[in-house]
Parts: sequence; structure tokens; C-alpha cells
Amino acid sequence: MSEPITLNEAATRILVILRFLTMLSGRHQTAHQFTARRFSQDELSLPDTVHVCMARASSVEKLPTSLRFDLPLDAATRTVEFCNVMSSWIARDPKRLAARVQHANGIEYGNRYTTNRLVAAANMFDLLPKEDCPQPPELPDRLLAAASQTRLLFRDLPVSPQRDSMLQALSRLGSSTLTSKVKHRGEILLNSLEPWFPELLQVLRLAVKCRNYFVHGPSGDLDYEKVYPFLPFFTETLEFTFSVSELVECGWDVERWSRAGHTMSHSFTEFRASYRERVKALEVAGLVRGK
Repeated sequence: MSEPITLNEAATRILVILRFLTMLSGRHQTAHQFTARRFSQDELSLPDTVHVCMARASSVEKLPTSLRFDLPLDAATRTVEFCNVMSSWIARDPKRLAARVQHANGIEYGNRYTTNRLVAAANMFDLLPKEDCPQPPELPDRLLAAASQTRLLFRDLPVSPQRDSMLQALSRLGSSTLTSKVKHRGEILLNSLEPWFPELLQVLRLAVKCRNYFVHGPSGDLDYEKVYPFLPFFTETLEFTFSVSELVECGWDVERWSRAGHTMSHSFTEFRASYRERVKALEVAGLVRGK
């Protein structure tokens, strides 16, 4: 830090780094406390050392020794890349805070998968800033005029949930949809990793359909009984796509990671190793079409 900051701001900055390390390790990371020390004496009656508690101590997970070789970034052997990516991550954090908090919360679930986690994993993409989303489609003038007239008609109606819902839908007209946002982030991943993840966009589309099912209720052609066994896979696909697209835009050499040998000690490598088999299961269930 170049200027003095409050202890509260120091804790906030630590949380930014913890979310970064959580994503890199694929495991929830916690700082229990930090310490601030004075460099010089002055007339203020302040203690020389202040201990700040951030969280209750929790059980420490024993990490596999092979984890280092599976990490997307290695600060020890690729220090420059690590520092560049982390610097970019910190600079980009304010606009992506809400989405990244959702993502870190998902990782905290570990191997527990719930419908809430899937919904949150999809909603992360809706919380990204405009520069991380595709350009919205240009709408014909006649459609825009019709929407404007419709908006005026609904504004004059008595307030009701149905009237408010329609006004909200009209306000979103011309904006990027959740499906298009998720697809856009998936394409960033596929630019470097397409051979590893065939039919990724189909899987992501199904994941968003499942999210819509849990948020809005049954509609369309989604067969819940068919997709139910794949909910963990859909959740992991959304979270993996979010993480990788973020790291790539921060400067991660993802192609180097894709060429390297790995064990199964990290969520990224586990996902990559099991992906094709799980997509085949989706094909057998008639949920995706293989090439």
C-alpha cells in the first residue's frame, strides 16, 4: 500500500486475495487473523501491534502433495506469470466483486451440489460488467417503437405483480440474455481448449435451462427426470467456465496448462479428465447431440 488505510480496508483487500487463492487452489481459503505494526513512535497512545481477527479457526484440510503440479499458476516456478495474473485480477475486482463472491461461495460447497449452487453458478454470469458480455443485438425500429408504446400502456395500469413483471421484461429488451452471456464466456475458453471440451456450448445451454427451471418453474421442453442426474456436472461446467475465462482475460497461459501432464488433485484437472465421459452420458440420454 502506498498510503495509510483503515483496518477495515486492509481486511477487504485480504479478502480479494483469498478469493483469488480459492479459485487457484480449487478449495476454500480462510485467513483467521492479520497483524498491523507501527514503524515509528509518535505521541498517539496507540499499541505497537494490533491483532485483527477475521474468522474462527476451522479444521485444516490436508492437501495432496501433487496439488502444486495441478495448479493453474505456480508462484514458485512461473513467478512473473503469477504476479501479472494476480495484479490484473486485483485491478479488475471492483467491477466483478458480486460475481466473484458467488463463485467463491460455490467452491466452499466442495463436493456438495444443491439446486441453489447451480442457480448461483448461472447467476454469476448475469453479475458480470458489460465489457465481459457480448454486444446486445440491434433491434428493428418497428420493434422498438412497439415496445415503447406497450411500455406506456402498462405504466397506466394499476400496480400489480403482473404489470411490474411485464415492465421489467420490456426494460430488458435488447439486452444480452443469460444464455448469450454464458455462451460468450464459454467461447473464450474454447479459443484455446476446444479439443478438450467438445459440445461445451450445448452443455452450458442445458445448464442455463436447468437454472431457469428452478427460478421460473417448468416450461419448454426440459425433462427434469432426465437432467436431474447431471445437475452436479452442469454446476461444475458453469463454475469451470467462469474461472477459466476470468484467468485467461487476466493473462493466464491456458495453452501451457492444457499441454502439461496432471494428476487428479485439482478441480480443473478432475473436470477435464471426466468431461468427455460425462458428455457421452448426456448423448446417451438424448440431451446433447454429438458431432
